Amino acid sequence: MKLLKKVLLGTFLLTMVFFLFIGQSWVLQVPFLLAFGWLDFLKSVGPSVTFRWGAIGEALLVAGILAVGSHLFLRWLWRQLQSERAEAGAWRVRWSVSLLLLLVLFFGATMASVGIGHHVGWLMAGREALVRGSWPRWRMERAWNSRGLCLAAVTRLEAGTPLADIPRYLLQDPETREPSENHYVVSRVEPGGETGFLVFARDPLALKSDGGVRCSKSQRPDEVESLDAEAVARWLAGAAPVVGSTP
Repeated sequence: MKLLKKVLLGTFLLTMVFFLFIGQSWVLQVPFLLAFGWLDFLKSVGPSVTFRWGAIGEALLVAGILAVGSHLFLRWLWRQLQSERAEAGAWRVRWSVSLLLLLVLFFGATMASVGIGHHVGWLMAGREALVRGSWPRWRMERAWNSRGLCLAAVTRLEAGTPLADIPRYLLQDPETREPSENHYVVSRVEPGGETGFLVFARDPLALKSDGGVRCSKSQRPDEVESLDAEAVARWLAGAAPVVGSTP
């Protein structure tokens, strides 16, 4: 048995080293995120959490009434069931508290199960890939999608498509449908009178890391301008009025 454990442990360690050697750092990230990933979630969500003290007070009041009422009922029921046994003791408060905590646990588990079911349904129904690689190729692909989508919008504009209809055409075109679903396409008239387009990811994390791209009719394909997240925000602040942006 000890030899088997050593063999399994050695195989596991060699497998981990092999994956790390070929750049697959997810073998360490997955267990770490499963154990401590919720801390980062609390850090980001915590400041926006508000407490409804009225609802909390009502919940505590209902829980107290339920605890006292259930304890009295169970004590009476226990006494009736054990009336023929002289050595039977009284119903203990600890038992009532344990049952109440078990009820709360079942309630929380039910809510968690429903939430998991909803999220799985959303993931399966969405068009977004369930898994994304951490390789630089993925970031290059996202940048290419933004650049290609921006140039496609310019091409539509040059073909005479009304500005307000360009997002609809981009969503209907099989070649640009997927990137259009994952990116915003915003247009505005620049100070010089030329129409410009800004394309950036709908995902806030992707926007923060990749920024966006800006293009116009006067720019060649190799002159598409890349903007960071702050520049995108400044461009949007000056995009008034915005016409023909994707929903």
